[in-house]
This record gives sequence, C-alpha cells and structure tokens, in this order.
Amino acid sequence: MWKEDSSNVLPDSNIHETKEGPCAICLEETITNPISLPCGHEFCFECIGGYQYSPTSDNPSSCPYCRGDIPNVVKKSLDRNMLYFKRAMQSPKGSEEQKKYARLAVAEYDTAEKVFNVKGKGNNKADNGEMDVGGMFMRSVVVAMTGQPEETIKITNKTLSLNEKHPGYMELYQVHEVKNSQAKAYSELGKWEEADKIYTSIFKECMRRNKVPNGNIIVEMCRALYMTKKYDKAIEMGTMVTKCYRSTPGIHKYLALSQKALGSIDEAKKIMHRAILYEENWNKDNLEQNKKLLRELNSH
Repeated sequence: MWKEDSSNVLPDSNIHETKEGPCAICLEETITNPISLPCGHEFCFECIGGYQYSPTSDNPSSCPYCRGDIPNVVKKSLDRNMLYFKRAMQSPKGSEEQKKYARLAVAEYDTAEKVFNVKGKGNNKADNGEMDVGGMFMRSVVVAMTGQPEETIKITNKTLSLNEKHPGYMELYQVHEVKNSQAKAYSELGKWEEADKIYTSIFKECMRRNKVPNGNIIVEMCRALYMTKKYDKAIEMGTMVTKCYRSTPGIHKYLALSQKALGSIDEAKKIMHRAILYEENWNKDNLEQNKKLLRELNSH
C-alpha cells in the first residue's frame, strides 16, 4: 500500500497486491493496487489515476470523496519507478535483489502507462515520440534484468521498432544496449545464431561510424561466435580487441577456448596467462575463473 511520503524509502510489497474494499470510485469490494490518500480514503490505483487524468475531472488535485488535497498519484508511481530502476541498476548483476527491483520497476511503469492509455488523458504525452522511446528504452533495460528472456525479446523488438519510427530519439549507445539485451535473451534460450547476428550488426555499425564497441558486448559476441563453432572468427575478433579491452572480465576466455577447439592448446594457455595478468585481477571471482580454466588447459 502506498501513502503520501516525502522520503525516498521504497516499499518492498508487490505492486499488484489487493485488499478488502470497497474502492470509493468503482465500489468493487476488492481494491487492486490500493492507494491510501492523506485523507484516509482508499482507491484502486487505476481508479484514482484515471480520475486525476480524466478530462472531465472538475478538481483532479482533490479527493473525489471528501475534496481533501491529494498528490498526483501517477507522478508518484513514475517517481517510484525511477527509484526502483536505480536500485536495480545498483544491485549485483544477475542477483535476486536486482530481479526483485527490476520487476517492481516494470510493474510501476505498466500501471502508470495503463492510466494514460486507457483513460485517454495525457494524449500529448502519449503522442510524444521522445517520451515513448525513452520510456520503452528504460523498460527494456529493466525487463532484461528480470530473467524473462521471451519477454525481453518482445519488449526490445517494440523498442527498436519505435526507435525506427522516431529516429534520433535514442543515442547509439542506447540502441546498442537494447540490442545487447535482446542478444543476451537469445543466448539464454540457446539461440546462438540469432545472438550472433545481432552482435555482428552492432559491431558493423560501430565500424561504419568509427565508434568503439562496448567491451562487454565484445565479450558476448566472442561467446556467440564460439558457441556457433565459428572459431576462426572468434579468434580474429578476440585478437583484434583484447589489447583495447584486456582488463574487461571474460575478454580472453572465448578466444582461448576457440584456440583449444582448433587444437592450439599452447596458444590457449598463453592467452589465459594474459587473462590472469590483466583481467581485473583484484576481482577474486573473475581471477579464480581464469585460474580454473588455465588449470584445465594445463591438464591436457
């Protein structure tokens, strides 16, 4: 349940919770995503949001029941969405904590968007390409954190299509971030050819624009090339970028594995020695993973 609060403290409850009613607007006995206003009256989020954003509301800043002053609940929801988004970004990558806050951010965004789309208020906002693209970009980023690859592919497709409709609203790095999320989702589903095509398109676009691709994208690209058994190409790509990104975790792994797959064990060992020397050796987990791979190569 949400109550007016000037702090940035985030509730951990699920946004889709319900409670016994009735809602003072729809009069349903179950209040969905309950909103408790400063005056004490409770409403479904969609009901009070729709009331505030309806063209027919005579005083949207007052409670429809007692006329007491109330805040903009949709704005509050979007503010919470941003706080959840930031919390997810700050959480350990792939952790349950990150997934939790990412799901809450998506839920807040969805409920606020539903008020705009269903109730029809804010048409100027709904028709604003920049706001649409910006919102979809943020949503695609957090959905990719929730561990739902099929949903990630859907939302990234929508985001990229919207960007084509409104070219220029997304920066190149944002487009690549969305494509990277999509390629990772395909990787999670074991669809390595699809992932390879996306990473290759990112790399070619960077070369065409004389831009340097993100190091993490290069790591994932080499991984996709290795998983599709394109060992020569993985070696070519890995060799070309390891000097630039030699401190990036994982940058040597698939280069070494590709050399191993082609029978060049000694070359693979040299690569992993460089990994231990250069790749974030203060990162204990990454260092141990590199040492483990080197031990496996030494056992051959």
